[in-house]
Amino acid sequence: MQQRTFSPFIAAVLGVAAATCLASCSLALDTQKVQCSRSSDCASLIGGRATQQCVKSFCQPVTCATTTECQAREGDAFKTSYCDDLDLICKPAECAKSEDCSDGQVCEIGAKRCLAANRAACVMDPDCDKYEGLATYICESRFCDVPECRKDSDCGGMGTPVCLEGRCGDPVFGCVGERDIRPEATMPKATFKIKVLNVLDMTPVKNLSVRACAPAQLDTECVIPLAGTEPSYDEATGELTVSGLVQDAAFRLVIEPKDMTPPLEELPFLPIDLYSQRLPRDITEETNGPVFVVPFAIVASLESAFPTIKVNLENGTLIMRVFDCGEPPLNAKGVSFAVTEPRADTEVFYLEGLIVNPDAPSTSASGSGGVVNAKPGNITVTATRGSTLISSFDVRLRPKRLTYVNLHPRDYNR
Repeated sequence: MQQRTFSPFIAAVLGVAAATCLASCSLALDTQKVQCSRSSDCASLIGGRATQQCVKSFCQPVTCATTTECQAREGDAFKTSYCDDLDLICKPAECAKSEDCSDGQVCEIGAKRCLAANRAACVMDPDCDKYEGLATYICESRFCDVPECRKDSDCGGMGTPVCLEGRCGDPVFGCVGERDIRPEATMPKATFKIKVLNVLDMTPVKNLSVRACAPAQLDTECVIPLAGTEPSYDEATGELTVSGLVQDAAFRLVIEPKDMTPPLEELPFLPIDLYSQRLPRDITEETNGPVFVVPFAIVASLESAFPTIKVNLENGTLIMRVFDCGEPPLNAKGVSFAVTEPRADTEVFYLEGLIVNPDAPSTSASGSGGVVNAKPGNITVTATRGSTLISSFDVRLRPKRLTYVNLHPRDYNR
């Protein structure tokens, strides 16, 4: 085999390069020279800001997982060092304040390092406090960003927008369209609770019966009790409880006098079909208001509130309430109700307390109102605020009874 040799010229060039590197390259490359006998020697050898340790007579970077690990080591340089999250080694402090950094950078106070202002990482708003100059910022998409607002007047749009911790939001109806934020179900079955009171004196109603049935699309006249459910009613407190419901499944309630044989005019109150848009989960209470039964004796008083039409109980009669995002409710004011396929004599009304206000164009803070002379059968009821749809729900209107509908702004019909 022929032996390979270098020309004298190449050998000379390599010799010069080697001599130059020995004079100027990092001492870590000099494998012939002992650099240290202890870690403190590295500070003298490399510089006072060195964050290296002595390993087998050579100064080597210190690996780390957190800045705390670096700052816990001995040596003045380590006390102000930080753990570089890319290289995972301890590095000397770069800054004490953002002015020490380049343009467009900020100083991470605890870590004493500079980083781009738009890459200041966070999980929650308080995390921005650790960057010098960003204490008033908010955490958006996991990075600190300029607040959307500083005062209510900076916000605009539908509803009642206010400045909340640097963001514009509507605490009343800002949750429209969002998913249910209640904890996930933990029980095999759900329980639903609601109060039933007489509208005249706010007392619990006597001698009523309750049954739960499937939505009207499946059982139009509510003649098949919902399997597995156990309705109960406490006449002393007016609390109606339905247990054994399927979690997060729609249902409806029929509330009637125990004796339904007399003519309608002789019944103690109008029978009720109750629809709640809030699907039951574990134990769900309609804490925002009871269901009021209406004695037939005062039904005639409804007609005085509608002088231009005749209220006909053979048509559909609705009592609706829209809830806002708060529990208890905040202010469900300014919501308009509507039904599909209105008749010529269909009339929408709104309540002030429990009194019909014929001049009201929308709901008061209670969010209550209704419809008389609606078309019987399957309809959709809607609640809107300005041009924004707050809620909609499909119900079945039956003649000679009140249909209660509780509407919620969240997307409970998942």
